[in-house]
Amino acid sequence: MSLLKKTFCLITFFILGILLATAMVVMFFWNRTTLDSLFLYVTTAISAGSFIRNISLIVVLLIASAYTFITFFSSKKGKAFLVTLSITLFFYTFQISDFIVGNVSQTTIYEDEYIIPSVSSPKQKRNLIVLYLESMESGYKNYDEKGTNILPNLSKIAEENFYFDDFYQLFYANATISGQVAGMCGIPHKTELSITNLRNIQNNTFNNVICYPDILKQEGYNTFFIQGSSLSFSGTKNFIKQHSFQKIEGINDNPDIIQNNKGSDWGVKDSTLYEITKERIIDLANKNNPFFITIATIDTHEPTTFLDPQCDKKYGDNRDVVMCADKMASDFIKWVQNQDFYKNTTIVVLGDHIVIGKNNIYPKKENRQIFNVIINPVDGLEPQKHKWTTLDVAPTIMEAIGFENKGFGLGRSLWQKDETLYEKYGLKLDMEFNKNSDFYKKFNKNEKEKISYKKYVINTLVKEKDIANYAGNIVEEEQVQIFAGTHDKIWTDSINLKMTEKDKKQYCLKAKFILINPNNKMPIIDLVINDRKIGKWEIPLTEKAPFEREICFDAENEDISINFQRNSKTSNPYHHAIGLKEFVVR
Repeated sequence: MSLLKKTFCLITFFILGILLATAMVVMFFWNRTTLDSLFLYVTTAISAGSFIRNISLIVVLLIASAYTFITFFSSKKGKAFLVTLSITLFFYTFQISDFIVGNVSQTTIYEDEYIIPSVSSPKQKRNLIVLYLESMESGYKNYDEKGTNILPNLSKIAEENFYFDDFYQLFYANATISGQVAGMCGIPHKTELSITNLRNIQNNTFNNVICYPDILKQEGYNTFFIQGSSLSFSGTKNFIKQHSFQKIEGINDNPDIIQNNKGSDWGVKDSTLYEITKERIIDLANKNNPFFITIATIDTHEPTTFLDPQCDKKYGDNRDVVMCADKMASDFIKWVQNQDFYKNTTIVVLGDHIVIGKNNIYPKKENRQIFNVIINPVDGLEPQKHKWTTLDVAPTIMEAIGFENKGFGLGRSLWQKDETLYEKYGLKLDMEFNKNSDFYKKFNKNEKEKISYKKYVINTLVKEKDIANYAGNIVEEEQVQIFAGTHDKIWTDSINLKMTEKDKKQYCLKAKFILINPNNKMPIIDLVINDRKIGKWEIPLTEKAPFEREICFDAENEDISINFQRNSKTSNPYHHAIGLKEFVVR
């Protein structure tokens, strides 16, 4: 065998060894996952827990080296077996077959079920505190055959307030970042992998999605996000910054704090997180506007959990960690309840996801559920019996603080009788999310799309059936509610025109339109021409649709992009909610 051929074989076997070792490590610590999750966590691994990161790297390199040596000196049959083993285990662990099938299959679940978030504002706006407890499961309240309760404080709080049973863990909401995306935005968390977006995988921010923090910020809330671990891991910082949190704090990124307050391998201990959070909440409460804060704990993060020295060692295993988390969370809740601002504050406590893979506290238990409780919501709400998923968190929280809504993305409020998507689709829901979707891809469009301009003859009246020829962004939506109380099939946020009279510099647009998902706030339509705001249309609540408006503007070139943006200062396309009936440019 030539030197070149030997080198090629060694490199090939080493790569296959890395695939095998990576699959083994993932299966040992976490269980099966997806290819997009692999890329996400590998690209942000520098911010992971140092023990997990270093041990994983060492184990992968050792296994890959051993695999390379054994394979290189094996017989042909041995080589074939080892190569097949590495590829098969990698395909199984990261579900490559499902990935391939999903990419050649199409789903219309987003077109069929996605509800553009639109809320009706309450007269009095309540403060909102959302506490994410890492991997916290409700089953801890009776985890063994004797009914032993290692969640005594939180389970009592749940009994005295509002708890929702019959939870199902979605595959695309089974980690911290994916649980937060699904819970805040009402959509599953995945990356549509392609050669063009591999470099953007850390920027999987869903910048074209409305999440409930976006609405609260727009409604005048002061918004804050704090967690004990690094914000860089799994792209959390990029996602949180994109969605209207004015201040974000990963206290693990502060060397002055972590020096004397190190907890688990993942970050600062929760006791320190709670103390700092109390200071932040007092600051927020002293401001004039209502506040919204999200807190994410870390002590119970597998596989390197942390038992705070202030807590008892009763069992000598993870049960002590759970009981410690239970006490600290309940103490924090009691602290909030003793504050002057509490009477106008709603507290939501959630497990971000169930323990990934097997839960060693009850390894044989099925139907595991996240812990959840809503404390002090607006009056008059009653939980309805539902089978639900993390998708349903956003509309349920919004209604708990008084924002009426018909649904939020793919989520449905658990205070209402409308069936959830899990009740409608059952186990098919995960299968649908695995499929390809052009609609979903628009949620995370990081690169500006090339605008297609269609030729337009001045003074031509364009009516509803022909508007699609000029629309920059069309959504066919059978179930959108409009002011007129009827239904319409097409709405658009922009029209793109290539003017045939190239020497003309001033134009006047006259349009007839409706509103999509209206609320009780007076609509204001901002007009943006070629990225320049040139005016607005105000729509009195007493006026009936369709509405007619006109505006004149100057344009420097023949290509004109006209954007209609309603009640928003962002460029989020799902805030652009009007339906054109007809228009003419003179």
